[in-house]
Amino acid sequence: MACKTGYRVLDTKANRALLEVELFTGRTHQIRAQLAGIGCPLAGDGKYGNTHGRYRQALLSYKLIFHVPADYTIAHLDGKVFTADTRPITQIFTGDDSNER
Repeated sequence: MACKTGYRVLDTKANRALLEVELFTGRTHQIRAQLAGIGCPLAGDGKYGNTHGRYRQALLSYKLIFHVPADYTIAHLDGKVFTADTRPITQIFTGDDSNER
């Protein structure tokens, strides 16, 4: 089965874009590889892009939604949604990444 990824541009600044990405398949390095493949590598990605002085990849998750078949051992997670505070993501994108190492 081929990899399938959806994305939406939330904001842009200079040569950067803040994206919301949805995975329809779950392949190793899927987001990194597919964005690099269309000429938009993640900032700080030494494998698929260029680090541009960043210490780590600019890849963060703010929401996880589980769709699990009933016969899996983690079936109790089916339909569960976990979210995180998005303020750190916005701070990094706008350049206020003072916590950056």
